[in-house]
Amino acid sequence: MRKENIIAEHLESAQKYLNELDYEQAIVECEAILAIEPHNEQAAELLETVYLQYAQEYLDTRMYEEALEILERGKVNLSRASLEKKKEQVESEQEEFLRQEEQEPREPRIREKEIRESQKEAELTPEEICKLILRAGIFQWNWFWDNSSDHVDKLDTLYRDRGEGYGEWEYVHVNYEGIDTAADVLNLTMHFFTSQKALELFEQKDWIEQDGKLYVSEPDGIGGPEPDRYEIGIDQSDPARYVITVYEYWNDELWSDPYIIHLEQINGYWVFDEAPIIGNTSVTIRAVDPKEVSEM
Repeated sequence: MRKENIIAEHLESAQKYLNELDYEQAIVECEAILAIEPHNEQAAELLETVYLQYAQEYLDTRMYEEALEILERGKVNLSRASLEKKKEQVESEQEEFLRQEEQEPREPRIREKEIRESQKEAELTPEEICKLILRAGIFQWNWFWDNSSDHVDKLDTLYRDRGEGYGEWEYVHVNYEGIDTAADVLNLTMHFFTSQKALELFEQKDWIEQDGKLYVSEPDGIGGPEPDRYEIGIDQSDPARYVITVYEYWNDELWSDPYIIHLEQINGYWVFDEAPIIGNTSVTIRAVDPKEVSEM
């Protein structure tokens, strides 16, 4: 499938989820686009709308801490002006509410949507899991293996001596909205991977902060061919965790031994402890019954 078609499909899904007030899935779809094409304006604008509308829903029910938490989650994607304006609104209304609130204790607010969202933890479809794997795999490729994507400016470079006679190494400017420091990169990576895996990926690169800019080391060569098809077997170990067996194929032959990865929900994000490294956006990922996996 062509890149443009993949992006169009994610945009359509994101808008559909937003219309259904399913903000978490709308965020997943928008971030899938930005993993493929970091400067896609439609996805960035739609993602900002999702976060702001998501926060507003909590604000409308006077759940101020939850609204601020949503805004904090979206800070990488929201423009600073939109973020600060919405945070000021939330904090102002929270202060006014506390001034007017009566002294006697109130019953806790339990909203139907919160119950529905907690139940949805167990409702990821196989197709959604396939999309999450593709999104994480492409993000991993673009940020930690290859520097050819739109999040770097190759015309803005630094050179540093590698020492021990290895000569100079090239660093390119990370030109991605909301990413100003190495810590921002690590935080963004934890939207896709567990903290341990995120740190492991982050440390594959060298990062330099200079003159208010962030620079990343160029790749030291990129490997050979990749699998052209993935099949996955899915087992749900608990409502917020999946055990996934990955089968990699090349020319319809099993590429390597099957391996296990885990998908779990942490701080509102579905994250992996490992994910295939995917440089090809048109690669096929299909969920199957493990008993049906074809033999070598």
